[in-house]
Order: sequence, then structure tokens, then C-alpha cells
Amino acid sequence: QKYGLPPNAIATAIQNMDYTTRRTLAARINKTEIIRVLDQVHAFVLVRASVRASVLILEVPTTSKDSVYASFGSMGESVTRAVVSAYMADDASLKTLGLKAADTSHPGRLLMTIDRMDATGNLLNNQPLTFTVSIPGATGIEVYVYHGSATEPTNVISEGGTITAIDTLGNFTLRVLRTSTFIVYSTGTDDPSDDSLWGLMAMLIIPVIVALICVFWWQRRRRQAPDLRILSRQSLFPAPPCPVLSGPFPAAAPSTPSGPYPGIYQVHYP
Repeated sequence: QKYGLPPNAIATAIQNMDYTTRRTLAARINKTEIIRVLDQVHAFVLVRASVRASVLILEVPTTSKDSVYASFGSMGESVTRAVVSAYMADDASLKTLGLKAADTSHPGRLLMTIDRMDATGNLLNNQPLTFTVSIPGATGIEVYVYHGSATEPTNVISEGGTITAIDTLGNFTLRVLRTSTFIVYSTGTDDPSDDSLWGLMAMLIIPVIVALICVFWWQRRRRQAPDLRILSRQSLFPAPPCPVLSGPFPAAAPSTPSGPYPGIYQVHYP
């Protein structure tokens, strides 16, 4: 209501505005403000020349569990106002915007419209713009643009734009010759389901490995320990050694019964 724009038609409303209405809109953008409406995000950006940091870092709607971002370090020469609208990058959103999908089997990851103005509301879309997109897991992207009232997409590379991978984490720098509506498709991804599968396998395998290690060490210690079951009482309590007598021994005297007990003989040695 503050900006006088219908939420479902912001992407086309600004370009279709007459000069007076657009000038009113520019005057109302006196600070950077981000408005979320259902599965849409609209950023009304005030560009200050004194600000050296990023002009805008926008988290865009996505069906992925990982957040997707578009970052702008500058909006271009003489630009003091900008309106950036982001939508779910699916067929339903394209239909709402009256656009046709690109001829690709890759999944859409970002759908965004960028309109730039000066302080008086003049559109400044026909000048280059460099910005960054961050799509976790993406190893490559394709970018298409819809210029003006065109409903068919054009590959930004075919009209002189560039796409540069910053790293292997899904961060890319885009340089386009002019701004309008863009859709970004990821051409290669590190499938998160693979990570989940490896995690599940690790949860199943690690306990088995630990159990095998425990069995190994138990068997090893068992072999090294004495088997108490085969120890006899004599081995536990050995008798004292017997003295060894060496001869020759003197002949014994004839024995005769002696003492009070019959049949008991005493042997006397000289």
C-alpha cells in the first residue's frame, strides 16, 4: 500500500507505469525495505553513494532446504532507487508473470525481476549490472532473461552476458547487459540425498566395526591369559621338595618287637 503496487504484479507494474506514477514511487523509496508476501519477496532499495558495503543481500523464495541468495554490490551508474522482486522459480510463478519456461530439463532455483531508477523515477534498466547468486550445491547454472514485454526467455550468454563460478560452493558472479526478469537453473548439483545416504550407511556400519574390534581384542586377551580350568591343586599348592639321601647305608640290626604294641618293630641303626 505504501508503494501503490499490486503484490502479484510488481514485476510488470513498474515497467508499465507512466512517468508521473513512477516518479511518485521513487520518492516513496526513502529507505531500503524488504517486504515478504506469501512466497514472494520484494525489496525497495535506496542506494546511497556513501555506502561502500553491499547495497542488498536478498534471500529469495526456494523449495530447497538450503537458502538461496542474490547479492548486489552496486546497482549501476546513476541508479539511486531499485525494486527487486523474487518468486519461487517454478512453472506456477512463471505463469503468474505471464512468462514461458526455458527449454531445459534442469530445475529452476531463482526467479527475480530487477528495475532500476534515478531519483526522479527514470528507468535505468538499459545498462550493465553485476551481481552474485548463491545456490548451495550447484556446480553450474544457466541464466535466462525476459526483456520488456517478451514472454520467451533469452540465454544471457547469447547476448553478451557472463557467468563466472567464484568457488565450488555454489557461488556465481553474473554480469548482464541490462536488467529485467531473470530465471536461474542449476545445471549440476551435489545431491543432498547422497549425503543423507552416506550418513545412514555410516550409522549402520560404524557400530558393526566397533563390535568387531571389541571381539578381536577380547579373543586376543583370552588367548594370552592362563587357563585356570586346567590348573590342578598340586600346581596351585606345590609340595616342598624331598631331600635326596645318598648311600651307602649301614646294615640294619635284627629287628625285634618292641614296645607295648605287638607287631610293631623298631629298627635300630648303629
